[in-house]
Amino acid sequence: SADVAINSAPSVPNAPSIGLIVQPTCNAATGSVTLETLPSSGSWNVSSSDNTIQQSGSGSSVIIANLTPGTTYYFNVTNTDGCKSDNSLSVVVDPVPSPPSDVSASIISGPTCVDPTATVEISAPLGGTLSYSMDGGAPQSSVLFSGLTPGSYSFTAIDNSTGCESVNPIVLQVNPLSDFPSLSVSQ
Repeated sequence: SADVAINSAPSVPNAPSIGLIVQPTCNAATGSVTLETLPSSGSWNVSSSDNTIQQSGSGSSVIIANLTPGTTYYFNVTNTDGCKSDNSLSVVVDPVPSPPSDVSASIISGPTCVDPTATVEISAPLGGTLSYSMDGGAPQSSVLFSGLTPGSYSFTAIDNSTGCESVNPIVLQVNPLSDFPSLSVSQ
């Protein structure tokens, strides 16, 4: 009789574990996820459960980018032996956040003979997570911008919880104080 060698069954990889999930923002319209605990030896192929995403590689982790907002994904990994893992836990990619409404604002005072500067007040949108920027400068929580010399100024609202900025800035023109007519006195 001849000796027969029976090889051990190839191992099935563990389902990928979910690492960092990066959600879409106003400036980055897609999300990403880091998948961890991938087979550390040999190459592998990671797939979404619906096979819309395929990525090959090696090493114990990978970043899967360009994930569609408003979508839930599950991932599995196939090792070099052709064995496929179970699906990972869900990866939920949030919708892209909406920017705040465009700003409404007006000049509420100045310039005058006493104070040659103006004050602008933001009247909308208003809310606890909003701040306001003038000419792209540092945002402030106050709706008042004072000490404005004659010139043109643009204002936007920023949602501090999402980082989104209103799309169309409002531009206000602070005009210089008009020249007063001169008076000549003769005797």
